[in-house]
Amino acid sequence: MQIAIHGKQLSAGQFFRKTVCYIPRHAAAAVRKQLQYAAKQREQRALLALMRSEGKGTARTEKLMRRRLAALLREAAAQVPYYRQFPFLAAADTDNCIELLKKLPVTDKAFVREHEDSLRNAVLYHDAYPTWGHTGATTGKPLSFPTSYVAEDTHQRALYQYMTGMDFTDIVRHPFGIVTFCGTRPLLNGSEDEALKAHIYWKSEPADAFYGTLDFCSFYESDDCLPYYVRKLNEIQPLVIRGYSNAILSLARFAAASGTLAFRPKAVYVTSEYCPLSAMQEISRGLDCPVFGQYGQVEGSFFGWTAPNSDVYYLSPFYGYAEVLDDQGNPVEEGETGHLVVTGFGNRVQPWIRYDSGDMVQYGGREGGVLCLSGLKGRGKDFIYDADMQRIPLVGFMDIHYLKCHPHIRQYQIQQDEPGAVLFRLVKTSSWTQEDEDEIHSAFARKHLRVSFAYVDSIPLTTGGKVLLTVQHIKAAQADDAACCD
Repeated sequence: MQIAIHGKQLSAGQFFRKTVCYIPRHAAAAVRKQLQYAAKQREQRALLALMRSEGKGTARTEKLMRRRLAALLREAAAQVPYYRQFPFLAAADTDNCIELLKKLPVTDKAFVREHEDSLRNAVLYHDAYPTWGHTGATTGKPLSFPTSYVAEDTHQRALYQYMTGMDFTDIVRHPFGIVTFCGTRPLLNGSEDEALKAHIYWKSEPADAFYGTLDFCSFYESDDCLPYYVRKLNEIQPLVIRGYSNAILSLARFAAASGTLAFRPKAVYVTSEYCPLSAMQEISRGLDCPVFGQYGQVEGSFFGWTAPNSDVYYLSPFYGYAEVLDDQGNPVEEGETGHLVVTGFGNRVQPWIRYDSGDMVQYGGREGGVLCLSGLKGRGKDFIYDADMQRIPLVGFMDIHYLKCHPHIRQYQIQQDEPGAVLFRLVKTSSWTQEDEDEIHSAFARKHLRVSFAYVDSIPLTTGGKVLLTVQHIKAAQADDAACCD
């Protein structure tokens, strides 16, 4: 963008530097805001082009990725206590940033927990920091951290435009442009029980929310309740349905069997849990629309997407830099499976640098800074069974970060040996109380499940380095899962 001043053509950056010194402060802030908006618009257009090209990056996208990585490393060396011990990071530039990054140790949730104070930006973080993220609901290892998602806005807007062909502002002008199937609990007059008595299984969200103006609770999906879900969807006719893949799959199967869905959404996008290609295709048939996958983390370290009805994911070079490493920390070859290790550009207040996501993925190559994942291997489906052998997905039902007790849990695992009963294996903190145990009891009781507790010092990891959220010993469940994933 060129701006004329005193007869000279200046770039946006030159204009800002030359004028900010002699225009009023409020005007300088307005100029800064306009420049930031213009930068976001350029990035959104570049992202949209990447998505439409199925992840074919260019030299320009790689250069931008390297510029952001170098800036992150320099800032970490100057402002993040832990990374001050690596003074070579101060010399990071677009040529050497990847080589310098590879000299750093790989971190994980346990490391972050142990060093959380020294991993926070000493300039940006303070004790009253307002925005926090919570993760670990699907891995059994809760973690809380300060957040500053500077890239999320642009990526979500580009994804919605890619899926629907509509600008995001036009989508949110629709009263219910986006709805989400997730673990949020329904409320009526502040009471969940009143909502359930009135057959209300949803909760309103702000009108400009990226994640939906209405949240449908996946906790209560059943043959008896799904007609109420469909009735509400027919009433509001959303443009995009997003959220937990198992919840949307249940909706699609019911819609296909009953023929009661009276509209066609423009798109579905599944997130938060693994969705095999067969499930994507079934959702697409049941709801008569394309299905997209979105892959990321609450930590804000990477952002991936798929083409319609595809299980190949592309990771944005504008959001972070990703590596796929073997157990010894070496890069894997194309077609091989390894640990997804990410360095995110989105959270400056607590940067995630060479952070092991906990997921195992199949490396599909890299082009122009865009990492291709030809398969997700580390996210499985977690189910338990009630006394009638009805399958209950834990994502959306047992989301620990929605419970008050989640800060008092270090790690947990759910084991099932018989229908209708579970063993809740728990590594607790010193602040765990009987009230916390009662809250877990109540959550399972809502699904008519008995729960017993086993307090342990640690929970063993799988060969992939993760804690299994569920240990399922019911053979029918194992056979069912195997058939579902074929």
